[in-house]
Amino acid sequence: MENLVWVNNFLAQPSSYVFVDVDSDYVKRCLNDPFFKKKVDNFEEAKNLILTNQQMIQAAQIETQSITDETNPSIQQQAETIFGLIHSRYINTIEGMEKMVAKQKSKVFQHCPRIFCRKTICVPYGITDEIGDKTIKMFCPNCKEFYNVTDEKIAKIDGAYFGPTWVEQLCKIHKEFELPEKPEYTPRIFGFRIYQPTQNSHEEKPLSE
Repeated sequence: MENLVWVNNFLAQPSSYVFVDVDSDYVKRCLNDPFFKKKVDNFEEAKNLILTNQQMIQAAQIETQSITDETNPSIQQQAETIFGLIHSRYINTIEGMEKMVAKQKSKVFQHCPRIFCRKTICVPYGITDEIGDKTIKMFCPNCKEFYNVTDEKIAKIDGAYFGPTWVEQLCKIHKEFELPEKPEYTPRIFGFRIYQPTQNSHEEKPLSE
């Protein structure tokens, strides 16, 4: 299988630990899908950048320096957008989902802040599929809630690169993420349970053990 150098370089960035390694053949198939062509202005240039191998990169550096500092970042950003959307589709496949589960189990993501979730490790989540709408969130597979990220390195990553649908399949397939029981919280002071009157109770009762 041909190694996609651009993808490797992208995944090597410190903030890219939230992404999984997308199969090269899968990337190539998606790049032939008209859906992605509509998502960026300079699709062909961005596509060529993603597909460029190391030998071609080195040859281009030797033969020409015509790419200006102004143009290059634009094409690079559009390539990242395309790859992000491909990544969102990929983690909806069994192969992609299992790669994300492996990351979750290796505890590279933040844990749920809720006490009763007992530090369940979250997974990357996007509120919407729309590019530029919302940034990445973290989803707890136990309480089924999403939270702001705590790592500033990933705070500006587009949530569309993950999307909302993949966690639905995750929760259906991986039931082990749900804790067997959620203990009920009982408020106490110095070990004594606090009496909490019901709506129909009007008499006062002392603190009891």
